[in-house]
Amino acid sequence: MLIKRTKFDSSLIGYDGECVTQIIRELPEEIILRQACSLLFRRIEEGKTILRNPALELLLLLTGERELSRAKKLIGTPDEGYLFTCCKGEVLDSPTEIKRKETRIVLTRNVVETL
Repeated sequence: MLIKRTKFDSSLIGYDGECVTQIIRELPEEIILRQACSLLFRRIEEGKTILRNPALELLLLLTGERELSRAKKLIGTPDEGYLFTCCKGEVLDSPTEIKRKETRIVLTRNVVETL
C-alpha cells in the first residue's frame, strides 16, 4: 500500500490491471484499507465487481456504503487528500486490533456484501 498527501488530480485515479489508485479526503483505519484492497482484488478475479471502474468500487469498500454518491460525500473528491494505491498480491495480513464500533460495522458490511 502506498499512501501520501496530494492535491486532487483525477489523472492519478485509476486501475492498471495490477494496482488501483484513489484520492480520498480522510484515511480510514488501516484495517479497513487492507480489507478494501483484498476484497476488491478478489471481486475482480471472480468477475463479481459491482461497478465497472475498480477505483470507484474502492470508494464503496472504504466506506461500507452501497451507493457511490454517499461514498463520495464521505471521503471522495477532495481538493487535497491522500493518494492511496494498493496492488494485487500485496501481503496485507499482519494482525490489527479493531478499536471502534464504526470500524467493525464497515468491515462487516463489506464481508456480507461480498458473500
